[in-house]
Amino acid sequence: MHKVILSAAAIFTVAAAGTAYAKKPAIDKYISPGNFTLVFNSGFEPGSKIVSVSATRDYIEGVDRSVPGPNSWDELRTDKFFRFTGINYEDGDSSMRTVRIVPDPVNPSNGVLRLWIGEPSVKVNYERGIGHTKARAQVGFDAGEPTDEIYQSVRLYLPDGMKALRDYPDSIPWLTIVGWWNNPPDRRNEHIFRINVGLNKRSGTGQPLYFKATSQNFRYDPIETTRKTGRSGQFTTKWEEAAENYSIPFGEWMTLEYYIKKGHGSEGRFYMTVHPDGGKKRVLFDIAGDTYGEDNPSPQGVVRVFNAMNLYTSGALVEYMRRKGEALQLYWDDLKIYRGKSAPHVSPTEQ
Repeated sequence: MHKVILSAAAIFTVAAAGTAYAKKPAIDKYISPGNFTLVFNSGFEPGSKIVSVSATRDYIEGVDRSVPGPNSWDELRTDKFFRFTGINYEDGDSSMRTVRIVPDPVNPSNGVLRLWIGEPSVKVNYERGIGHTKARAQVGFDAGEPTDEIYQSVRLYLPDGMKALRDYPDSIPWLTIVGWWNNPPDRRNEHIFRINVGLNKRSGTGQPLYFKATSQNFRYDPIETTRKTGRSGQFTTKWEEAAENYSIPFGEWMTLEYYIKKGHGSEGRFYMTVHPDGGKKRVLFDIAGDTYGEDNPSPQGVVRVFNAMNLYTSGALVEYMRRKGEALQLYWDDLKIYRGKSAPHVSPTEQ
C-alpha cells in the first residue's frame, strides 16, 4: 500500500499494423465517471503472501488488512466477477524469474510486488532447431459473469537498473506489462483478440522508453503448417498507438489507470492515464476502436482473461540486461479492479 513520505504461451507473429484514429482528450479536464463497484484492492502488505504451488506457478494468499475490503486474495479465487488465477511463469525455475512481495525501494516500510526476470526461462521449438527463448512472470485473472467494462488502477516503479534498456541497440517492440484477452489463445476458441500495453523504444542507443497500446486478432495456422514451421499462428494488428510524447521515468512511482469498453468500431474504447508522483495526470490513450474480434457475432463481455501485472519479453532482451549486470524488474503497488466504472470524458467545451 502506498504511503506518503515528507511506488499466453504460444508463438505469435504480428502480420499487419494499423493506426489509432481517436482524438486524445486534453490533460486534467475531466467529468465525473459516476457510480461503480470496487471488486478488489491490495497494497501487498503483511497478511498477503506468495505461496508456491508448482515449479511454474505461484499464488498470492491471505488478506491485506491495510486496505478496506474487498481485500482477500483467497476469496478472489472464487469471485463471481473477476477471479485470481495465479502467477504464471510458463517454464524455468525460481533462479530465473520470480514474483515476490518485497520492501518498496523508495519507502522500505511499504510492501510492494516485484516481478523479476534474470534469465530467459522459456524455450520455444528448440527441438526443431528453429527455436528462440523468452521469459514471463505474470499475475493472472479471468472473468466470471460477463461485463462490458473493466477499469483498473495500479502503481508502477522502474528501478534505475532498467535505464540500461535505453542503450539497447535495437528497437524494443515487445516488453509487455499488462494484457487483456477477449477469447484467449486456444485452438478450441474462435475470434481470439487481445489488447496489450508495453514498454517500447526506438532503435539506437540513448533512446527513451515510452508506452504503446496495441489491439490484435489472432488466427491459428493449420496443425500441419505448425508442424512444419514451428509457428502457431499469426496476429493481425487492428489499432495501435504510441505515447512517444511521454518518456517513462525511472526511480519514481507513477499511477497507471486503464479502461476498456466493449464495442466494435467507434463503440469500443481503450483509455489509459499516467500520474507520476508529484506531477500531473496525463491521458496517454483515448482510442475509439474494436475491443473484441471484428468477426465475433456474440462476444461474452469485454474481457475473458487478463494479466493485470506482467513482465513478458524476448530472451534477447533478458540476455542483454544480463550482460549489463542487470535484471528486468518492475515494482507494483496498490492494485484496484473495478466493475461498472467508466473512464471520464473531456467536457465538450475543452475539446
